[in-house]
Amino acid sequence: MQSVITSLLMLSEYVHSCVPEAHIGRRRLAATWDYVDMSSWSNTYSMCNQPDQSPIDIQTFAATTDRSVCTEVFDWDVDFTKQTFKLANNGHSLSIKPVEKTINSILAELEDHDGTKYQTLSYAENTIAKFPNYFQPEGSENTEFCLDSAHFHWGLSDNTGSEHTVNGYQFPLELHFVHYSCNRASLGSTLEQYQTELNVLDASIRGDDFHQLGVVGIMFDISDEDNPAFDAIFDDEYYDHIKYPAHSGDASTVIHDLDLSGLIPSDIGSAGYYAYEGSLTTPPCTNIVRWHVMNSRATISAAQLEKFRGLMMSESTNATLAPNFREVMPTFNEVFACIEGEDVAEETNIVEDEFDEGWIVAVIAIIAAIVFLMCFILKTWKTNELQKELNSVSTGVRNRGRVLSISEDNRKASDEKL
Repeated sequence: MQSVITSLLMLSEYVHSCVPEAHIGRRRLAATWDYVDMSSWSNTYSMCNQPDQSPIDIQTFAATTDRSVCTEVFDWDVDFTKQTFKLANNGHSLSIKPVEKTINSILAELEDHDGTKYQTLSYAENTIAKFPNYFQPEGSENTEFCLDSAHFHWGLSDNTGSEHTVNGYQFPLELHFVHYSCNRASLGSTLEQYQTELNVLDASIRGDDFHQLGVVGIMFDISDEDNPAFDAIFDDEYYDHIKYPAHSGDASTVIHDLDLSGLIPSDIGSAGYYAYEGSLTTPPCTNIVRWHVMNSRATISAAQLEKFRGLMMSESTNATLAPNFREVMPTFNEVFACIEGEDVAEETNIVEDEFDEGWIVAVIAIIAAIVFLMCFILKTWKTNELQKELNSVSTGVRNRGRVLSISEDNRKASDEKL
């Protein structure tokens, strides 16, 4: 077993590089990967070259609809009464994590600028949100996903920003709620199990359910009205603390009165979603994620989007966090359309029934045509034969008349001679 120190170092790399997914825009930082040349990621992180990578373009017309696999129901149990969050600009993205005040120094994991101590609500025992593992394989112990944190992805203009695209369309903002298997104690302990590509491969060979991260992706449309949730996030009281990352790499503050219902559409439990198995969207690109890209969308105003674009990577340069999205990857695993509608099996049966009925009608029509043709031919043949007989009789009568006429003439000639 690896040492505690090594585990903590690895977990630290995951936390800062993967969740939120360590997007750092176009400019290079002092890191082992950047967005200038994403094709080079696999030189250091081999899993980035695996086929089942994220994000993808969700082609709704090609997604599988099978209600025996999933439906439009998404039972996401969110405690909306929790409205205190750690807000952080980590130089890659803007993240939010639920916290609560504590006077217990042992439990305290965060101290705000004013000295108030907080503990995070991101463990399986105190998480503020859960949802069922709808794609739980038989025999898997990973029955639910627990919320750790959330983070955003945006671009330099209103035409770019989201990581996933839908039928080629890119939204201006995408929000990821990162969950992990509630069978684990935390996100860190989950990621600790899959630190290398070999760990994932070994789990696959054993038949383990290694897709132990569950991410809920929500797209945003631009609205004429401000979203109160973003008013809370970008309040002047907090904005100066998050505009630049701290020298420690994690500038954070605690915000209050952030109502998650402003970020989560009210119909998210019934509007359906698109699901597939993929990966983290940044190095090390670990392919252990069950994605749930929601069909319902939230809103943000253009002015609030500009607040996102004002977040910086550092104080020493003019580099902004935007754009912080990975390019779309080829679709490898099956994408399920967990939405209301006829499923593939029903549609197949309908097509087969229509196909069978069509064949029956076609065969009957062909047989009828053949019978009609045969009757026509037979009738024509009989008509011709009858006409021949009539012609024969007529010819015979004429010949008999001519014979009788000749005989009568001969008789008269003989009588005159006498």
